[in-house]
Amino acid sequence: MSSKGNLSTEYREGHSISVPCIGLCIVFFLVLGLLPSLPSRATLVFRPFVIALCVLIPGAYMYRLSRSAMTLIIFHLYLTAIFLLHPITSSTFMAWASMVLFAAFFIVVTQRTWTTKEIHFILQVVFFACFVYSLFLLRENRHLFQGDSNEDITFFGTYVNGNAAAFGIVPGALIGTFFLLFSKPRGNKGGAKFWVWHILATGLMFVMLVGLGGRSAFFSALLGSVLIIWEWGEAIKGNNQRIIFRIFLILLLLVIYHYGPIWTEGTHAYRLFDYDNLMDMNGRDDMAEQAMVLIREHPFFGGGLDYWSVRTNNSLMVHNSFLADGVWGGFTAIVLLGLFFLFAVLELFSTKSLVPIAFFVAAIFHTFTEPGMDYYSYIPLTLAFILHRYTLSHKCMPKRIVQS
Repeated sequence: MSSKGNLSTEYREGHSISVPCIGLCIVFFLVLGLLPSLPSRATLVFRPFVIALCVLIPGAYMYRLSRSAMTLIIFHLYLTAIFLLHPITSSTFMAWASMVLFAAFFIVVTQRTWTTKEIHFILQVVFFACFVYSLFLLRENRHLFQGDSNEDITFFGTYVNGNAAAFGIVPGALIGTFFLLFSKPRGNKGGAKFWVWHILATGLMFVMLVGLGGRSAFFSALLGSVLIIWEWGEAIKGNNQRIIFRIFLILLLLVIYHYGPIWTEGTHAYRLFDYDNLMDMNGRDDMAEQAMVLIREHPFFGGGLDYWSVRTNNSLMVHNSFLADGVWGGFTAIVLLGLFFLFAVLELFSTKSLVPIAFFVAAIFHTFTEPGMDYYSYIPLTLAFILHRYTLSHKCMPKRIVQS
């Protein structure tokens, strides 16, 4: 009976893609591939509705919640109370709606165990969406590779933050690395197409990550890729060969560290390796100090979702999600968010695989360097937990997804 059940599961996994999976992929593609092209005012309204749609589609597939998911629910219930206890404005409502819907999106999607083919499909869609995004960015910002590092970065004529734009590419770059190292395409013709497509697309994404000059995005992609490569190297037979491989990987990182400033001199990418000015935060350190002053004014329960804009008259929020949540909800919010990431780390390490951790790294970098946990934080976080839940349920490693 057990054997038949396993065969049935394998058949279902190999030959079906569910409606929830298609809905999830549509949302991923819209958020990564198309939404950045819309004006900022339109995306503020549109994003929460897209995420809400994604929540409704797979909503019937709920399972017992993990500790991280339960903590995230408590965290957002607390922020909801903060939202209701202060004057409600259009800006506070949009901030609250985006936070709650992104959290609901993450919880619903990651509590379902997706099948092998579904996850493969999801990864391919995210990979393609990031490729489209990279292609459009390259079309409008070729000056980044022509020695002029002073021009603004644009997307369909609209100014974009380089680091935020780069974070939209990171999931695709990590997926490309994962596919190239662990996939085993069948047939000479199909294999040739696979390698050409994935090498060119992944290469373009890494080129744009360098060109955009977003430090936290670039280093999250670099560290995540190193973790994936390190796991791939664990399959090398022989201790001596594995040691040589690890030494080579470390030496390669040292080469990038040493020659990076030389290779990128005179381009926008030089700021990635400008070690003398690495701590130049372009005013972010001043905003962090302002945030700490505001947190001390209301240390326990914060000043509300509009407290920063009211007190500073600055439309730019502090570039750290912990500090931003602290301004809104005090140290209580900071502790709850910290507990969420602590439980997330413990759960992801339980898979004994570095691939989910590679995606989690991008979420961590984004959380510490950007003003809020938005879609560029939740998408790699979601992919990490999709892979985590699959590996636990099937008692296997993530490479099975691309080798089946």
